[in-house]
Amino acid sequence: MINTNGKPIAWHPKSALKNTPAPISQQQNENPIVQRLIGFEIETGIPAKKKMLDGSYEDPDYEDFNINLPDGSKLDVDSDPSCDGKILEFASTAVPENLSARLFKKVATTWLSLLTTLRNEALKSPPICQLKNVIPEADDYEHYGVNTGTPGDMERVSIQATHAFRLDRVRHFLNNTKLINSDGSSRVTSKEKAAHEAALSVDLIIQELKKNHDPNKYAKVKDSHVEEVAGFFALIANYMLAGKYVTSGYAKNRSFLFYKSKLSDVRNALVEKNPYAKIVLKDGKSMTQAAFLLLLTTKRKADEKLWLGIDNPIIEDWIKKILFGTDDLAFEAAKNPWGTDIKPSKDKKGGVAAVVEQRDISKVVPRDTKLNLSQPEDILDYLTKIYEANKKWEGI
Repeated sequence: MINTNGKPIAWHPKSALKNTPAPISQQQNENPIVQRLIGFEIETGIPAKKKMLDGSYEDPDYEDFNINLPDGSKLDVDSDPSCDGKILEFASTAVPENLSARLFKKVATTWLSLLTTLRNEALKSPPICQLKNVIPEADDYEHYGVNTGTPGDMERVSIQATHAFRLDRVRHFLNNTKLINSDGSSRVTSKEKAAHEAALSVDLIIQELKKNHDPNKYAKVKDSHVEEVAGFFALIANYMLAGKYVTSGYAKNRSFLFYKSKLSDVRNALVEKNPYAKIVLKDGKSMTQAAFLLLLTTKRKADEKLWLGIDNPIIEDWIKKILFGTDDLAFEAAKNPWGTDIKPSKDKKGGVAAVVEQRDISKVVPRDTKLNLSQPEDILDYLTKIYEANKKWEGI
């Protein structure tokens, strides 16, 4: 592994703590704007195993394999897409989104040092490796590599990013995002189509809200407050359109964004922080009209499933609970059994932001080369490319 100064380094538990950035208030040279966070998931091809009491090895469940690392990151497991087994997955600690590229690379280098260390050790198996030898926080039964046969090259790397998305920038992002689609996949085309249409579909809703509640009549209401409300409705519309156009796959993969904040919580955060939202989102008549217009502009039916072809909420029930601020049935239907929601971010300068997971990040931010775990410098460059793209999305 090579650090940002070009010198080889090895992963050590304390290095993660040493290279974690200080809170934004302590970063004198980073010119902080909004204290928001971004985190990454890095799936590997390293096999994960649980040692049983009889000495045999089985594929672990998520609950069996969830290791808290010193810097706040986690090492857990996910399904191996190439077989029925489980592989190691690294979930980074969330870092401030306004670091310099240099400082971000310093942090991310420690993540890749751990993963390349694990791969290099797994390459020596069999015998199977005990995680505790590399990560003291691991339990005795947590192992990796193989006990028989060969582990393969374990080059696989798959990256996802989770970040806070400012509502006043959602429509611009949805309308302008072009998904890389080199093989002409209809699924990718449909996701992009849903995003573009969602951005435009809420124009009529905002028009009607302005007729009922002219923002110019309220002294504290700014254009950004109105745009936040529009961004909120665009997130709803994006799911409605993606649910219509993308007719296969897991619910959380129907759109290229999976909302990790419940939209009901986003609504409540808007009511709390946004003076225009406090007026319009609490007006029952306006919300009844908005729900009708969502159905009209997306050409969906109130009594059909949000995502076609799978078991999930009826659209009318889903919208109603969101607009009342009580729950988000789509999140509950789409999340992993062990998954939990992340509360929306609220900030005086940057307004309200929903936390989203980029499910197709390589189609939003193209890679310069194929990523292999034996080439951590390429992975580091790509993580930094995503990190810098997020700054543009957020207006930093």
